[in-house]
Amino acid sequence: MNQRKFFIALAVCAFVMGGCGQQSAERQNGEDSVGMEQAEPLQMAIESYLVDSIGGRYAWGEVCIPYSGFIVVEGEGLDTVRVWGDWWVDNFDLVGDTLKCVSGGSHPGMFVLVKEADGYRVDVFDQVEDGSRCQPSAERIFGKHYEDFHAVNSNEGIRDSVRLEVVSEYVREHGLKVTCLQDYGWPAVELWK
Repeated sequence: MNQRKFFIALAVCAFVMGGCGQQSAERQNGEDSVGMEQAEPLQMAIESYLVDSIGGRYAWGEVCIPYSGFIVVEGEGLDTVRVWGDWWVDNFDLVGDTLKCVSGGSHPGMFVLVKEADGYRVDVFDQVEDGSRCQPSAERIFGKHYEDFHAVNSNEGIRDSVRLEVVSEYVREHGLKVTCLQDYGWPAVELWK
């Protein structure tokens, strides 16, 4: 993921909550925070995990695109980082000039990433459960950040805006001849130029 998409996710968090937790290189509450220079490798590791480990569990599509709303990023020393967020994965088919969503879903939770020579790898993904276990598991996983999570997760307008920007960026980066995004049963939406 390029820095632009990460900053969009951060901007969404800032817009929704007036800040996205601990994003600076300063020490806050006795914990090391992750600086922006580490953001892109973290996002790349998370995206790879979402595509490889989660995207394949859904109905197959020609294109798998993850997107996220970072909530909080905390570093534990230099080698381990915890990232809480509202993660999404969508699989699309290319139909003419439209990406048609065939499957996907929400995967909020907390990633533990471990630094390696070539970036980060996901060590643990603690995911919010479905159904009646959703709220209790979200409260457990997000802890003191639960209200921040709820603010991001419950704001469909902001989430849809992030999704549209991420998909638009993916289309540009991959040179796809696509102008619209369409969910089943909904009219196509024009991508951002």
